[in-house]
Amino acid sequence: MRHKTLSAVLVFIVFLITASFFSNSRAAGVVKYLSGYAWSSNIGWISFSGVNPNYYVYLNNYDPVTPSYLNGYAWSSNIGWINFGCGRLDPSVGNTTQTKLCSEDNVSGTAPAYPTGGEIASGPVLAPDNKLKGWARACSVFESGCSGPLKNDFVRGGWDGWVSLSGLTTGGAPYGGVFDSATKRFSGFAWAGGVELDLSSNNVSPQFPGWISLSGSNYAVSMLDSLPNNNTRSVSCTHSPSVINVGATVNWTASIIPADGVAHTYVWTGSGITSGQGTDTITVTYGTPGSVSAPSVTIDSNSLLISDCGGSITIGPKEFTVIPSGSMSARFVRSINSTTIPATVSIAVGKPAGQVSSFGSTVDITFHHISYNVDNSIKAGVGASSPSTLLVTPIFTKAPTSGPFVNLDPDQAESATIVLQLTKNQDPGVSDTSLSTGDYTVVLLATPRSGGSIKTVSIPLQIDNPSGRVRQL
Repeated sequence: MRHKTLSAVLVFIVFLITASFFSNSRAAGVVKYLSGYAWSSNIGWISFSGVNPNYYVYLNNYDPVTPSYLNGYAWSSNIGWINFGCGRLDPSVGNTTQTKLCSEDNVSGTAPAYPTGGEIASGPVLAPDNKLKGWARACSVFESGCSGPLKNDFVRGGWDGWVSLSGLTTGGAPYGGVFDSATKRFSGFAWAGGVELDLSSNNVSPQFPGWISLSGSNYAVSMLDSLPNNNTRSVSCTHSPSVINVGATVNWTASIIPADGVAHTYVWTGSGITSGQGTDTITVTYGTPGSVSAPSVTIDSNSLLISDCGGSITIGPKEFTVIPSGSMSARFVRSINSTTIPATVSIAVGKPAGQVSSFGSTVDITFHHISYNVDNSIKAGVGASSPSTLLVTPIFTKAPTSGPFVNLDPDQAESATIVLQLTKNQDPGVSDTSLSTGDYTVVLLATPRSGGSIKTVSIPLQIDNPSGRVRQL
């Protein structure tokens, strides 16, 4: 009986020692958790916490005045797990049999051979100056698990999986993640390999994550005091069409990033919003040109509030386009008063790219004048001296009719052919005038019959006049 009592006492003492060891491993600081998303233009979103399975990155010993080591895993749907550590047993979470990868490489085990180029050769650490330092590593580069032999170089695309949290670019510019203790958000960039280490360049191979941004206008990696709510997502807000004109029907859409497959409620507020409450898309019609505030959206009546969907947007007037098919040319021969080859071109009207609203009016296309490019002197039409050097007969053809002008509908993207018959004016006052071979410009006017502004259309014209004069020999 005495022997059993002594054994029980020894077991109790061992339990106290073991419990004390596990407890003290977390007593060095306060546990903090990272949540949210980082972004790479090469591999997309990187999540710092999630479910199925539960995962998160955390600081086991956060202390603002001493280095705080990061632990755990982040997740990318393109490259898989990203390990924030180097590997040891982690009794701090009650795990005494399974190796958990963590950043405290100075505790036990053999530290990996960290690459050169980063600020420090260590696992990830949040330094007292609120800067992230050290290295994380993608597990996808290993043959199995998150340690051991690497896959062959071809499979890895030449990447060794290392992610530098701070350092210098090849141009000497500093980069790295920075923690803002006021907003509890991280900002800045990590570097995960590529062709060119330059913050101003996206020149990275598709096999590499390249630059990893820790925050943006609608996402961020944040520090939390408790385990993250992994249903929380960031939100982006876009509108279609991209160009908004008066009368256009615009669809604003709020997108939860990443999509979580969960039904949410949406509340929209803003100028012109009269319907669509409760859905992820709101339809708005804008009736007045000018600058208006973009709408706001609240998701699930919680913190996923976007103060605006882009600040402000510009509502432009209804517009139309006039596009000639190319340039024109005309030829005179000696002793012939009119062009043997008249100037010909086709012209089309339409709406600007992205404008979905109807222009709502037809447009008259008329001839205005011809000028000489060398001295800008007007040789025919409005503004020419009287009598003018050239007499112009315009013929506009929209099958099956022709005439001195043409009426086209931008909403139907109509087109017409324009022929300018040029004749040298043989009146005594101009017969000795110079008419050089060279470059001229034909100017047409496009005048809407209802609303809109008049547009001028300039078309290059090459005139070939061997005599160099108006007088016929």
